Amino acid sequence: MQIEAVKAAYRRYARIYDTVFGPVLQPGRRALLEALNLKPGDRVLEVGGKPVRTFGEIASALRGRADQPIVFKIERDGKPFDLTITPMRVDGAGEGALIGINSVVMNGARIGAHSLIGANTLIAEGKEIPEGVLVLGSPGKIVRELKQQEKDFLLQIAQGYIDRARFYRENLKPM
Repeated sequence: MQIEAVKAAYRRYARIYDTVFGPVLQPGRRALLEALNLKPGDRVLEVGGKPVRTFGEIASALRGRADQPIVFKIERDGKPFDLTITPMRVDGAGEGALIGINSVVMNGARIGAHSLIGANTLIAEGKEIPEGVLVLGSPGKIVRELKQQEKDFLLQIAQGYIDRARFYRENLKPM
């Protein structure tokens, strides 16, 4: 009995982190999938020639690849095919703005300085996010203004990312 419960829990857990696009209910996310020529039920098998098992692995494979075409191997209805996608660089983010993991910022959107875009948030095409706010949801909505202490902390976090990127670029060598 316990083994069946563990198997059932694993199946629920695996489904959450699997690379299959589920039914997309939010109009913005549906439009994004359609723009990428993806459909609910599609499974991402590889990104850039490397196998992926989770959406986190997809995000990792895309890091640092802005404006560079990358080939996705997709399975649809049991048949694999290649799809080339070019991730977009977000140039409209102000100083100290942080964009959470798995968030989508559409073309022409601008993120104000010292703003925080929460994980899994969709910023619609052309949307203007003012300075110093917290934005959550799909589509992204301003939840509240950030306090000065929070803005200062965001700058520290952003500087930490910059410092680590510089360190890794200078010190890590390919294996």
